[in-house]
Amino acid sequence: FIAIQNGVRQNFENSTYKDICKHDHFYCFGNYDIKKHTDLGCTINKGYSVGSLRAGLLLSNSKLNKKKYDLCIISSDGRRDPNIIKEIGIKNIAINNRKIDSVLKKYIIENNLKLVIALSTNSKSEKEYYRSIFGQDVVLRERSKPLSTYETINQSRVSVSFMSSLILEAIGLGNKALSIHFNNTDLYFDYPNEIKYLYKDYTLFNKYMNDLLGMTEREYSNKIKTIKKYVMNNDDL
Repeated sequence: FIAIQNGVRQNFENSTYKDICKHDHFYCFGNYDIKKHTDLGCTINKGYSVGSLRAGLLLSNSKLNKKKYDLCIISSDGRRDPNIIKEIGIKNIAINNRKIDSVLKKYIIENNLKLVIALSTNSKSEKEYYRSIFGQDVVLRERSKPLSTYETINQSRVSVSFMSSLILEAIGLGNKALSIHFNNTDLYFDYPNEIKYLYKDYTLFNKYMNDLLGMTEREYSNKIKTIKKYVMNNDDL
């Protein structure tokens, strides 16, 4: 059968993914995914590195937006409370998501930056959570249509997340994006360091983010040029 990729599969999911995935034709983001899915136990007869179909729709049907926000937090799983999650892998993701929010709150206040949240569920609890962290006036962008989050990313100078596939979508659209981690592990986002940051202390993080925000489009393109096509092959769009 034919499979079209719309997300990432990573090492923490190996026990549920191994030996149940068989693709006759696998259309995926990049050659990274052909190798990764094979390593996770998936049988792929023919793999095609075609980039993102959704990003292609955005690029072909709308003009790229001007930047309105300094940072975009790509939300996931409704920012559920880790204490109510039993599955250890999902619980750890929720813990790391909230750590990112905490660090970014300090960074945004200190640097007087404009933030937007790309919501994942539009639920009342998700909105209330973000308002409790960033204040009642934080900009929350709902998923009102299929490409809403993509449009929000295009309006943002840098988009951040823990392990969302939208990190890859963002760089495929020519935007800056970063996956932030607090432990040196490949369980959740086994991607190159060009798009993955290991947090050690706030001072180093502050400098890294300032440098990233200060990069020109050309400078950032040069930074990720060796890995961009490998993880998101949108070059021909």
